[in-house]
Amino acid sequence: MKNYAGSEINCLSLAKFFQKQGASVEVATLEYGMPMRGDFEKAGIYVKVIPEQKLSRTKYDLIWAHHSIVIDWLIFSENISADQIIISSLSAFEPYEAPPIYTNSCSLCLANSEETKEKLLSEGILPENIILFPNYVEKDSLTNSMPKKFPSSPQNIVIISNHIAPELLEAKLSLEKQNLKVDIYGEQYESVLISPKLLQKYDLIISIGKTVQYAMALQIPLYCYDIYGGPGYLDQDNMAKASFHNFSGRGFPKKTSGIIVKEILSGYSSCLEFQTKLLTYIKKNCILEKNMKKVFQFIKKQK
Repeated sequence: MKNYAGSEINCLSLAKFFQKQGASVEVATLEYGMPMRGDFEKAGIYVKVIPEQKLSRTKYDLIWAHHSIVIDWLIFSENISADQIIISSLSAFEPYEAPPIYTNSCSLCLANSEETKEKLLSEGILPENIILFPNYVEKDSLTNSMPKKFPSSPQNIVIISNHIAPELLEAKLSLEKQNLKVDIYGEQYESVLISPKLLQKYDLIISIGKTVQYAMALQIPLYCYDIYGGPGYLDQDNMAKASFHNFSGRGFPKKTSGIIVKEILSGYSSCLEFQTKLLTYIKKNCILEKNMKKVFQFIKKQK
């Protein structure tokens, strides 16, 4: 729990959500440091570093587990138990996201995409034990009024990445030669917690993963591309495939920097026309409160 990366930000958001519901929230992790430590301390969320530190309880109402290595230690070495245990997998490829062998005995298994669900099924998780829980936005992040007025061509651009593709760096230089402003946020550049307020400064976001949902909710044009490649601007033809792969860029070819620049400039106006459909997608699939309700309705039926 150190850097501003996917599972860390996911954990912080979930902890804040449960805290708002009046729950006492505790986080177990193998490492804990800045900059994320500052955000957890600001929120008043207790974080314990295992195995050096012990949790405050031996029995919980709920354990929400991201990494099997952590929950294995808690259950089998510390004898921690819970009324409900949810296993959440945020990737079809990261080893830490592999489901523990006892997942079918837990309350529920969450998959952040259809791609991850397919992997979970191949690992032997029963289909009736899996539900989709995609990257999300809180309900109050939605644009409740008309989106801001955007220029006919992007002027202020931001790239958000912890593993930026070389061709994006080349594209950045080309765009800046055309007097366009291009900022970069990420581990190797300026590392900040991405917020709606920050994103609303820009009229184009270039990113993958969780930032995609933020952009769609705020109705800010997004070019989906990074280290794995990507579809570029989302549209009717590529939306289903991009969603299947969790807007990671997988499933699409890599592009040259020249093609990226050309697509960014030539496709911007068409992208603006698709924004309301992207917001509709978010409202249907990616609202945290709505999907949490689905999770606990599922668990309630099991009792």
